[in-house]
Amino acid sequence: MRDLLIELLNAKKIKAGWSVEKLLEITINFKDDSLKNEIYWDYKSGDDNICGLAINKKLVAYLHKELPICFYLKEFKKYKATYSDILWFVKTEDFDKDEWFINLKKLQELVPEIQWDACIDAVDPASFSVDGFKYATH
Repeated sequence: MRDLLIELLNAKKIKAGWSVEKLLEITINFKDDSLKNEIYWDYKSGDDNICGLAINKKLVAYLHKELPICFYLKEFKKYKATYSDILWFVKTEDFDKDEWFINLKKLQELVPEIQWDACIDAVDPASFSVDGFKYATH
């Protein structure tokens, strides 16, 4: 199991200059790079804090609106070099794999920009996936 709080704190260290506009710029550049690239994010609704990026309809990366963190699969690797100065990259083999845990009290204290809204029965903070994190937080 991996401690997600460590990754969020690392992303927070490089947060200066991070904004929704910066995230929009990244998504536009990603989409413009290839006709095979797609963006899954309804940023105008204000409800979705995590943006999904897909290649050939396969989700390959998640980027968070509040922190410059990118969870990615190996297929996204070529973009890592492009954005390494503005994003904290966290590689995973599967967005559905329960490989993470987090101390919710420390999350609230140290990373208040991330709100854990799911009940433990829905997403267990002791064992969850990147997809679980997506659905549990705002």
